[in-house]
Amino acid sequence: MAATATAAREKAAAAGDADALNRLRSRRPAERSVWLQVDDAVQSELDEAIADERTAKFTLSEDDPRRAAAIERVAAARVAVRADAVGVVLRNQGRRAYRALLDAHPPRDEDHQRAQRQTGNASARAEFNVETFPIALIAFAVAEPAGLTESELTDLIDDGRVSEGEADQLFTAALQVHQGSRVADLGK
Repeated sequence: MAATATAAREKAAAAGDADALNRLRSRRPAERSVWLQVDDAVQSELDEAIADERTAKFTLSEDDPRRAAAIERVAAARVAVRADAVGVVLRNQGRRAYRALLDAHPPRDEDHQRAQRQTGNASARAEFNVETFPIALIAFAVAEPAGLTESELTDLIDDGRVSEGEADQLFTAALQVHQGSRVADLGK
C-alpha cells in the first residue's frame, strides 16, 4: 500500500510539474505603464477638487448637499484625468536584444567617473552611456503607443512636451521591465 501511495504522489507531482512548466511557458514578458497627462488644466482641476473635498469634509455636515457635490466633483475630475492621460506601455524585448542595445551604447570615461563619484567607490563602473542609452532604451521598450521612435522621443523631451522627470520615470520603467524581478513573495 505504501508503494502505491508513493507512486500516486510521484504521478501527482509530475502532473503538477507539467502544469507549472506550461504556466511558465505561457508567461508574458514584463510590462510597466507610465501615464502622461496631456492637459495640465485637467490635473489642476482634480487637485482643486480634492482640496475642496477635504475642506468640505471638515467643515460641512454629512447631509449638506455641498459636501456631496464636492465628492462628485472629485469623481468627475478623476474620470477626466483618466480620459486625458496617455498610457505609455513599456515591455521587455528579450535578453539578447536588450544586451545588444547595451553594447550599442557603451559607457564613456565620464560615465565611469560619475559612477565612482555617486557611489564613493573608486572601482565602480558604469553600465552604459548616460547620454544616449536612456532615450534609446525607452524607444526600444515602448510597446504602446506603437511607432514612437527615438527621434520623436528626443523631440518630445527637447521641446518640453515630456519633462526630464517624466523621461526619468519612463527610463526607470524601461529598466525595470528588463532588469527587474517578478519573483513571487509568498511570505514565510
